[in-house]
Amino acid sequence: MMAEKINDNIIIFPKIRKESPKSTLTEKQKKEIKDLQASMYVAQLTDAIQDELFQMLNKNGIKVDHIDFQKDFSLTMDSIKSLLYRDFGLKHTLQTIVDTVAVGYSSDGKKLDKNDFKKLSYVQLEYKDILLKHKVKTQDLKPGTIQDIIDLLDKKNKSKDGEDKIP
Repeated sequence: MMAEKINDNIIIFPKIRKESPKSTLTEKQKKEIKDLQASMYVAQLTDAIQDELFQMLNKNGIKVDHIDFQKDFSLTMDSIKSLLYRDFGLKHTLQTIVDTVAVGYSSDGKKLDKNDFKKLSYVQLEYKDILLKHKVKTQDLKPGTIQDIIDLLDKKNKSKDGEDKIP
């Protein structure tokens, strides 16, 4: 009787192994799927970060219902999304702005070009280029005025002794 019960639990597998079907997707389709999966993952992660950060700030007395907070918070979350997109090799509009304003420096204070990341000591945000380009019509100014403004901004930035530096 015992032998009969043991036979009831045995599953016989086929002796011939079937090959799994070959993928019919092109490389372009595979990349599109991979990018879509990455963007869905980034959206989920960003939502989770947003919820946690918003709740924490609210619990700590930050005026989260104020319009200026909402604008700043929206930009912050978009920055996080851009950061994550870049990590997955995806493009985001803010990356162009970051690449314009974020300047890398070595430990001796020398400005680095984009390929010298091994020497990177800190990043400083320099907004003057994007602020001046969109607000001032250069044809309405006397020659040299733009350079005078840039020089003043440089002096102001140097006097702040490293504000906006990220170690």
